[in-house]
Amino acid sequence: MPADRSARGRGLAPGRPGATLLCCLLAVTAMVAGCSDGAPRKPTTSVTPAPRPVGPAADLQELTGGKGVNMGSPVVVGLTGPGYIQNEYVASGTATSYRPQGALSRDGRWAFQPADAAAYRTRVLVRRPADARDVSGTVVIEWLNVSSGVDSDVEWYNTHEELMRHGDVWVGVSAQRIGVMGGDALTASAAGSTTTGLRGADPARYESLDQPRDGYAFDGFLVHSRGSGALPLVGPGQSASLTDIAATTPALIRSDTGVPVLDVQTEGDLTVVLNSLRARQDDSSRFRLWEVAGAAHADAHALGPFVNALDCGVPVNNAPTHIVVKAAIRALETWVQAGTPPPTAPRITVTSGGSPGVARNIDGIAEGGIRTPPVAVPVDVLSGVPAVNASVLCELFGSTKPLSVTRIAMLYPTRDTYLQRYTAAVDKTIEAGFALAADRATLLAYAQPDRIH
Repeated sequence: MPADRSARGRGLAPGRPGATLLCCLLAVTAMVAGCSDGAPRKPTTSVTPAPRPVGPAADLQELTGGKGVNMGSPVVVGLTGPGYIQNEYVASGTATSYRPQGALSRDGRWAFQPADAAAYRTRVLVRRPADARDVSGTVVIEWLNVSSGVDSDVEWYNTHEELMRHGDVWVGVSAQRIGVMGGDALTASAAGSTTTGLRGADPARYESLDQPRDGYAFDGFLVHSRGSGALPLVGPGQSASLTDIAATTPALIRSDTGVPVLDVQTEGDLTVVLNSLRARQDDSSRFRLWEVAGAAHADAHALGPFVNALDCGVPVNNAPTHIVVKAAIRALETWVQAGTPPPTAPRITVTSGGSPGVARNIDGIAEGGIRTPPVAVPVDVLSGVPAVNASVLCELFGSTKPLSVTRIAMLYPTRDTYLQRYTAAVDKTIEAGFALAADRATLLAYAQPDRIH
């Protein structure tokens, strides 16, 4: 581990003064949101930390036994080599649902009042450096994805290289009922099938967990691995019913929260299923929007070996979106700690009219937006658009369609020409702040010089 990291992180545990809390709510959209933990820090920015809820710390009971940690992700990341450990805990308390006061307007400025309350016990999974001296002081929280009916740590997989080399603590939260209690899966490929949730999959380990239903905010705290204090997950009155929010189109990400928010959207999420184009908002002193051209909601990197089992009509999207998300996490940390905002990104160009869509160039590649090297110097058409008549599941995975041999020859007379342009695009992306220098080799590995004849 670098010496500077050890010095920076020595004696610094999540939830203690100087720690940074980054809440990555990436279950539905690729959103990276910054949340203050209320700890004192040098006033280098006008950002005012959000008030921290007051209340008893959550239960610090550790989950052990049974079959071990249950996670339904397609890729398992080994922790031993990078020097990380993981522990599971129970977070318990009172969950409160909220009812809207008046109509849910399109501007996202809503008022709520408490409706009812219920006790809850849910799972939080903590991954952190084994040596406390290597802890960076930054905690990244992921709302675990349950689209397949089971908890999945897809954003951990997308970002773990950067989190581990930086010494960040990652916390996965079982935030939805189906992941804990089971039920009918959402995606079309699993429609009609019933999942057992954590409790059914491993009663010996998880039988004590209980989630009343979705639509509640946890008026409790998310515990951290050191046990000295607690981190606020959702405070009283700060969250609304997920059902109410989902029923409102669009549900805006508030840009006046008092804490920085960096929202990463893929091209595929602008239209297709999630239609985030309708919720676009301008950048501000608290808000940045990064739209990634040629990217899909989920891609070959996120799917790992599972991609080989899919039949979506066309190869799924293979854009390096995870590289941009890693840069976003680090840019958000810098924004929170030093007050330096992330770079402003160009928006993806959209067509005019009553039903706007993504504008495309002669090859069918989206115009505008953050253009990763495989999009800026293409041999494939990377797109968020799936095959015709794709299933709901495949609609999330976009497509990768090869350019013709003739078109590639027109673009790149020689392999050297292609590699020079591609390498320049890599360095331009890093210089612009949309990729980290540490990921340069990974971006270069996306080049396909063998396609040039």
